[in-house]
Amino acid sequence: MNGAATREIRALPPSRAPGRNLALVLLAAIVLVAGALLVLRVEEHLRGAAKVPAVHVLNPANLLVDVDVSDGSGDGWLPIAIARPREVTTVEDVVDQGDVWRFRFHSTGVEGGEVTVTRAALEAAGWRIAIPESVVDRLQRDGARPPVGSF
Repeated sequence: MNGAATREIRALPPSRAPGRNLALVLLAAIVLVAGALLVLRVEEHLRGAAKVPAVHVLNPANLLVDVDVSDGSGDGWLPIAIARPREVTTVEDVVDQGDVWRFRFHSTGVEGGEVTVTRAALEAAGWRIAIPESVVDRLQRDGARPPVGSF
């Protein structure tokens, strides 16, 4: 050898094709835009839905009770409140369920039952719904437990 340094030159491995990276970026952008449009449509739908100013849930039990509402068909349940023990819980701007309202009650994973009320009766009662004693009895009988701590 003549004393000259020799260098090894290696070709770099080919990177992923530029088109594939662009396709992934475009796919991510499309998913984000579609998600944003879906959120806007749902929000627009709820904003445009008729609402009642407030619903008052009277809870005679020593349990936290989850309250859902639906129209008379029982499809499309909407959670509206967690009613605190032995209190009246007021929920504002509740989506109007139409002529028939169906309320569903559950606590700590235990189903308490459903109550169906006409809109006219609910309105006449000042938009107050009391959790029936039969629901409270069922919740307690089937193992719902009072919350730990003070309420």
